[in-house]
Amino acid sequence: MNDITLVPGLDATDPAAWSPLNPPLPARFRQAQRISMLLELTEGRVAALVPPPLTSMGDFAWITWLNARDVDGFLCTNFSINLPVTWREHTGKHCALEYINFGHGMSTGREMLAYPKKGAEFSWTEAAEGIAVECTRAGAPIARVTALFDDDPAADLDWASAHGAPDIGVDTLQVRNLASDYMSDPEVAQVEKVTITNATSWEPRPARGSLEFINQKLDDFDPLGPFTVLATRVDRQEFDLGYNTILGRHRLGSRTRMNGREAERTDA
Repeated sequence: MNDITLVPGLDATDPAAWSPLNPPLPARFRQAQRISMLLELTEGRVAALVPPPLTSMGDFAWITWLNARDVDGFLCTNFSINLPVTWREHTGKHCALEYINFGHGMSTGREMLAYPKKGAEFSWTEAAEGIAVECTRAGAPIARVTALFDDDPAADLDWASAHGAPDIGVDTLQVRNLASDYMSDPEVAQVEKVTITNATSWEPRPARGSLEFINQKLDDFDPLGPFTVLATRVDRQEFDLGYNTILGRHRLGSRTRMNGREAERTDA
């Protein structure tokens, strides 16, 4: 194993290291509506997208679209690409990429929580029959989703049992690569856990979902490959998003090419 022993007491992000000009966490998400989509990808796609030392748990992806009307007084809309992963005894989802329209949320996620994020604009339209969302960057569309409500009482909202997807719980596992300097290849991968707390969810509604990605110059979704939308649901939610916890550090070993840079693909 290449795991590195943590220094006692240094097991969480230090809020003091963040700019004191930014307000502290947690942030409270209120009046939120989330579209959750379970996708099946072709074999090997998820494993190629998961950073070491995380390990994929199958060829599934969770695409979530969130419209929170009140995040400490501001509107926040985002969509994220999440992959089922495990590391040691920990299980959760890994956010491979998020698009967000809220500058504070983008800086918080990048600096504090090790989320890869890009700024974007959203058109979120709700009607009696469902929800339609379009995500654009610099005026060019990059993703569209529709969720048409299916209020059949027999509809199954238990994705894990219905489609063989793993139970990923509520935690998110992110990786922060560390190096001697900015020009060096990563030497250590730090695994961090983000947990949503004080969460409530209500009015779960199954839906018939469709999803389209549109490649643009700086937004290439081809690494996801072809996919099938297995299930879609819509929930109303409120929750707190606070500081992360460092689960451990792993020294990177053998390397191969990934996204134009050297990256370890085996957990030595």
